[in-house]
Amino acid sequence: GHQARAVTSFFLGEPAASREAMEQAVAIYDPERDSRHAYVTYGQDPAVASLAFGAVSLWMLGYPAQAERRSREAVDLARRLAQPSSLALALHFAAVLRAFRREPAEALRDGEATAAVAAEKSKLQPDAPFAANLRLDRADALYEIPEQRSEALAAYANFAKEYPKHELAPQASYGAAFTALRMGKY
Repeated sequence: GHQARAVTSFFLGEPAASREAMEQAVAIYDPERDSRHAYVTYGQDPAVASLAFGAVSLWMLGYPAQAERRSREAVDLARRLAQPSSLALALHFAAVLRAFRREPAEALRDGEATAAVAAEKSKLQPDAPFAANLRLDRADALYEIPEQRSEALAAYANFAKEYPKHELAPQASYGAAFTALRMGKY
């Protein structure tokens, strides 16, 4: 219940409600009892998911230190549980948080770690929807590192070409155009 509310509130643009649900989920979490939900109900451990979404909500609410702490807790717990989809989720949101913090090299590192976990341990196929999202996340992180904008441009263009019907294809096309403009390639 609390995990679902944390995630739903996050996507509804209600970070305060997401934070509250995250805190409630973490307060009642029992790894012996609840970690089975990663395999049965949600696809990820409920505490890991709540911490990951809650960390970004904390950032949005203006609590950067708490956001960083909760993000680390999500990654650490996911590693202890050794549950690949939980680790991929925690690393993904750690990368998002790093991007918000204007730490592009760290965002890229966490994003690449996410893709590695997803590809190797979760057997995520390259054409799976989440794989596409990870590729776009990588392009976004590359863009934020000025000396890697050429690679970002190629990543955006390749995304738009390889996933033309994906819901994020317009965003990739925009990213390619904006990057080319910033680089003076028009």
